[in-house]
Amino acid sequence: MSQQPCIACHASTKNWLVNDNFRNTPLKVCVTCGHVQIATPPPNPEQIIQYYEGEYSKKRAVYVNETYMDIMKKRAKAQADYVRQFVPLEQAKMLDIGSGYGLLIKELSKYSKEVSGLEYDDRCITYTEQVLQQKVKKIYNETDLLDIENHDVVFMSHVLEHFMEADKVLSALKSKARFIFIEIPSYTPGINEQWEDLQGHTQFFSLANFKQFLQNQGLQILDIDGYGISQPFYWLKNRRRLRNWFCKYIFQDWFMQQYDRPNPNGIWLRALVATGR
Repeated sequence: MSQQPCIACHASTKNWLVNDNFRNTPLKVCVTCGHVQIATPPPNPEQIIQYYEGEYSKKRAVYVNETYMDIMKKRAKAQADYVRQFVPLEQAKMLDIGSGYGLLIKELSKYSKEVSGLEYDDRCITYTEQVLQQKVKKIYNETDLLDIENHDVVFMSHVLEHFMEADKVLSALKSKARFIFIEIPSYTPGINEQWEDLQGHTQFFSLANFKQFLQNQGLQILDIDGYGISQPFYWLKNRRRLRNWFCKYIFQDWFMQQYDRPNPNGIWLRALVATGR
């Protein structure tokens, strides 16, 4: 039994059946809550860069197209609308960490002029600045987040699952924002298809252990739920043909237009927390 603690509930972990993308070493699974995480010590910077500028970059280039941008626009609107149920965004100072191609920054700019992003990928930065005319700065690694300016709301859409030390990053952000929005993929260890391509993920939460993780960080959960298509329908190979038919002919959308519908068994987890700052 490994002595590495689970970042969600702090119980013990053991080696799991799936290896990470960076060193091809076994992930760790919590013996209590089932959270899966990368083994410590984390990969070194060279291993991380090699993966993201190699395999990850090649795979991403295949699906970044007009359809992808349309999906990101729809999801960004759903995320902004979700936060606006609890926090007024008008004139708020907001930061999108891991802002990608800037579609969430663009959506948030409808409500405030004080919106900016942090991003690692130079292609994303160029698109955000030149095409969307939005503000974004280069970030080199997650330790850069320890010294950011204070903001009213910090957004992290599909970013937390890439952090090597997600608990330390979130702990540091507590003093930098009044509210933090997080969206991540939802994982179920029993759905094997989810684990065929990890996409550089290092943290693999379910709804239950994600809630526990946030609570153990001393954060006030204003809302948390699953969203999107149900996991079995989206992932299982024996349902893939039916899913593709629905997406193509009925919804004309890869996620069946389910960006704003709560679903405890959905493929995404969405949460808004207050830090008490």
